[in-house]
Amino acid sequence: MEKLYAELINEKIEEKRQEMIRLAIDFGFTSQLAVQASQELDSLLNAAAFRDK
Repeated sequence: MEKLYAELINEKIEEKRQEMIRLAIDFGFTSQLAVQASQELDSLLNAAAFRDK
């Protein structure tokens, strides 16, 4: 079960990273959309780091 959760989080991290990159290219690195995606990515990364402790 824990491995499944880790795989899911890693998948979500990669999806959000790709979304953030696309938004930054399309709208600029400081656009509200890119910043929001970056913050969401941070939350996912924090969840993954907390999981590993």
